[in-house]
Amino acid sequence: ILYSAALFNLAVARYWQACLYSKKKKARADFLQVKISTLTVFFMLILAVAYIFDFAWALDAFIVSMIPCFCVGAAIIHILCEKNVRKKNRLFFLITFYMMNLIAFPFVPLVIIVLGLADYVFSLRDHFGLVYK
Repeated sequence: ILYSAALFNLAVARYWQACLYSKKKKARADFLQVKISTLTVFFMLILAVAYIFDFAWALDAFIVSMIPCFCVGAAIIHILCEKNVRKKNRLFFLITFYMMNLIAFPFVPLVIIVLGLADYVFSLRDHFGLVYK
């Protein structure tokens, strides 16, 4: 069962990769323009307060609620890579980025999540001109 689930996940990941890097690049543009809504941040604050008051489920829900922040942070990393890294080295940079997410698991993803939250609070894309076109 685990093997078939892993194959299914691999097929979905490969399909998503094909959509992101196709000639039309519509899915890629959508991924790079993802932003966090106010409702998401409000929900995360409620979960953080619930965890402080010792609700056992709040930590699990808070971890799941950080996924959109990670997606926004990853989108910012992709935009930075596209704007600042030579085309020849982009693939190496992105592979290194995702490998560091696996190797230094709790630390690098937390930095990416903080980057996603900082984009919401400080509007980093507008401030540094990281708007994807």
